[in-house]
Amino acid sequence: MSIEIDGEYSATDEVVVDLANQTVKKNGVDVPFLGNIPTFLKGDNDLHITYQGATYVLDQEQVDDNGTSLAVGNPAGTKYCQAQSFIPSQSGYLSQLKIYGAKTGTPGSLQIRVYSDNGDLPFENLVSGASGFLEPESSFGAGGVITISDSTPDYYLRKGVKYWLVFTTTDSVGNYYTLSGSNTTDHYANGKLLRYDGAVTPPADPNDWVDQVAVSADMYFQTYQGQGGSADWVVDYVISYVKRYL
Repeated sequence: MSIEIDGEYSATDEVVVDLANQTVKKNGVDVPFLGNIPTFLKGDNDLHITYQGATYVLDQEQVDDNGTSLAVGNPAGTKYCQAQSFIPSQSGYLSQLKIYGAKTGTPGSLQIRVYSDNGDLPFENLVSGASGFLEPESSFGAGGVITISDSTPDYYLRKGVKYWLVFTTTDSVGNYYTLSGSNTTDHYANGKLLRYDGAVTPPADPNDWVDQVAVSADMYFQTYQGQGGSADWVVDYVISYVKRYL
């Protein structure tokens, strides 16, 4: 059994996990959590606590690059966007992405949002109204591996849940990005690549996405979780128990 408690904490915060009452409180106020609070039994018990804070931790990746050109933007009058699914192996805030790409002309900023999944298709922005990752075209230069970071991440991901990275940019004929991917061989078992071309990107109807396997099985991408920088907090453990007599 395990529980997940997400949120931001400061040095003065006190978090209490009450095994008897099956509650979690932050500074005396109930907070939501996922999972089941375990019950300690007579005898030996193991307690494992994992924190995610400073430093970026690589989680998912597909780094096979065969020079496949995946357009995002408007090369010649038709707008394109791309979507790559993935399944994180750990929970936490998605704070950094790496992709392999180049630009033609001066497209608008590349926007990458995280969508939820519904029926193996991108459904909706995981956080309504969130802009996600925005990277200006000036970052692409001559092309190559592009690192995109977010110091105040929008998206908290749950391990084992499928998500989609949705790539878009503003409409500007002749100005676009080309992102790289693998060949038609499936190099990433936990996801796939979709494409949409039309007047509104991403499409209003998820069924309008088209499978890209005939061109590229997966995009080149790496996902990192954590919040980067140096740790500015410490954690003290206090375990309280009540001795009971039978």
